[in-house]
Amino acid sequence: LKLISQLTAAQKVALAIRGNREARTILIRDSNRVVATAAIRNPRITDSEVLNAAQNRTMCDEVIRLISMSREMTRAYQVKLALVQNPKTPLPTAMRFLNLLRAVDVRNIAKSKGIPQALANQAKRLASNKKGR
Repeated sequence: LKLISQLTAAQKVALAIRGNREARTILIRDSNRVVATAAIRNPRITDSEVLNAAQNRTMCDEVIRLISMSREMTRAYQVKLALVQNPKTPLPTAMRFLNLLRAVDVRNIAKSKGIPQALANQAKRLASNKKGR
């Protein structure tokens, strides 16, 4: 962490692209958007790293947007759930993923206070529809 903090932005981007898991974990949380997006675009990034990034509410919104746009990264159910629960996820994307969630998770999201109100309202509607079936 100390070594990475002393690097310039260009060096951090290079490390994010070629670095190992530890370097990616540190650099994905970097305040510089370019560094964070370079870390999420690393071809060796694992599903667990993507899930941790999607669950992190302080994550840069650009990283959240990149995760939500990537079909490969959103293949896992847990990532979709984490993106819906993350307030920084763009609203249209969160609405799209909301339709793919299980009824139990939709009910929990409907009760959640940490998400946009429009998303909570849509979750309430979906929960009542799924309950009626």
